[in-house]
Amino acid sequence: MNELEVFYDEVAKVAYDLFEKRGMFHGFDMEDWLEAEMIVQKRYLKKTEQAPIVAGPQADTKVMKKSKTKTGKQSR
Repeated sequence: MNELEVFYDEVAKVAYDLFEKRGMFHGFDMEDWLEAEMIVQKRYLKKTEQAPIVAGPQADTKVMKKSKTKTGKQSR
């Protein structure tokens, strides 16, 4: 399952929970779905904000920019 499928699976579960909390009254499916999308997006944002930064190709270029110049001083 790809990330998008995982996301929408989680949205569907949250939307169903909202439907149950509403007393299982029909006619609010769009509202429940949109609210569930916002809830899940906030969860994903929290996860990405708390995730450690992983060194990658961009990290290498930053290191290269801070390398010493011909005078021996570090460039900025």
